[in-house]
Amino acid sequence: MTNLNSQPTIDGTSTDPVTRHLMQARERLMHADTSSFYLADPAKAFKNQVVWKRVGRGNRLVTKESATAVDKAQEACAAAEASSGNATDVTSEIDANTLLEPAVLSAIVFIDIDDCWLTPCGYWKGPTKVTKKFEDLKLSFQGKGPSKDFLSQDFSAAVQNAKMLMEEVALGGAKSTGFLVASKTGGNALRFRHIVFEELKSTDSGSDTASDSDDTWTMSNWPVVHSEAEHERDKLASTHRPVPLPAYDLNGELIAPNSCKTALAGAIARVTFTLNHWFIENGSNDQTSATNCFVADVQSIRILVNPASQGMSPKKRKTARRDPGDVSPTKRANMS
Repeated sequence: MTNLNSQPTIDGTSTDPVTRHLMQARERLMHADTSSFYLADPAKAFKNQVVWKRVGRGNRLVTKESATAVDKAQEACAAAEASSGNATDVTSEIDANTLLEPAVLSAIVFIDIDDCWLTPCGYWKGPTKVTKKFEDLKLSFQGKGPSKDFLSQDFSAAVQNAKMLMEEVALGGAKSTGFLVASKTGGNALRFRHIVFEELKSTDSGSDTASDSDDTWTMSNWPVVHSEAEHERDKLASTHRPVPLPAYDLNGELIAPNSCKTALAGAIARVTFTLNHWFIENGSNDQTSATNCFVADVQSIRILVNPASQGMSPKKRKTARRDPGDVSPTKRANMS
């Protein structure tokens, strides 16, 4: 008989199939190649493999390998300019944005039921403080520590490692927001986002879907709830395309945009993401009211354990022929 209360072991030999599945997923992340870094790694092995680099007006966490390659290319470019004596003789300036490879981090989280905003249209029906235009729509959710002991410990390690990475680039005296947050029920949480619409470029072929492998979802059929969103969506057909949330079920199948909230809220999932930072000044010399804004952009979500049923189904019952409050004839006879 399977002992569902058996304790997991470090080698994943627990007889609990759910625990075994989670431990195997964890082991894969712990021993992934340098294309992905497990944020909860207690040894912090990734620390010497990632670095913050300036990109535009912000900072991006990138692989140290790509950062080193960019530095060498820029040095070579500068040397060529100096030797030629004429900068126009140099073929082109190094495009650091193209060569820098974002560091892909991963974590295993419990997706907070009370903070999961994954409806594909965001219930948008007009400008708000957060989303003034429909094309600026972003989906978001919070990930908390799963209840499984070893994953709960991993999540605590992930929080500490996140703080370590953030402190490397954050400007002192300013508060940090966006990524490491407090959950509504207490404790730490990690906030993730997904940008829904992508602006078409002049080099695009004209397709209004951002997926090369799945053209099911286009601007013309992107799910919306309110007429205001539908009107704005139709106006974007020639300038934007939708980017479905890259969320996958237990079998690795893409989850339809209008099913993501139901499928993900309350699930234990592996989330891979990239991390960016912006410093937002308040216009004064006092940094106490300035902000270090960190943003974790989702690269993929894979469900590891489906959410428990969230509905409270009524108990199956029958309607009695007589009022149940009355004493039955049989019981009345027995009482006489």
